[in-house]
Amino acid sequence: MNEVAAFFHSSLSCAGSDVIASRLQGFVADTVAHIGIAGILTSLVIFRDWPIRLFWAGFLAIIAKELAFDLPNAGWTGLVMFDSAWDLASWFLGFFAQWVLLTGRRV
Repeated sequence: MNEVAAFFHSSLSCAGSDVIASRLQGFVADTVAHIGIAGILTSLVIFRDWPIRLFWAGFLAIIAKELAFDLPNAGWTGLVMFDSAWDLASWFLGFFAQWVLLTGRRV
């Protein structure tokens, strides 16, 4: 499996294991990536006055990717279902963490 094919499989399934050093490392990297992408988008919403619907579009894109590729390619295993739910939760975590950090009251 090459690096491009790994985009169409969950990082916790067998497809990504030859691309990353370990499944835990891949899980952490995937979590940080989802948090970071949502954080960047949140910054653009706040500082550039981009519409909040871009956040929802990104969220829907993650759902579509999970349903179209990750889950079917892994045979709908429980571990990959957890990974998909965690990806969505990480997206929200990145958004709300960045939102609070940028718009919260300064001490």
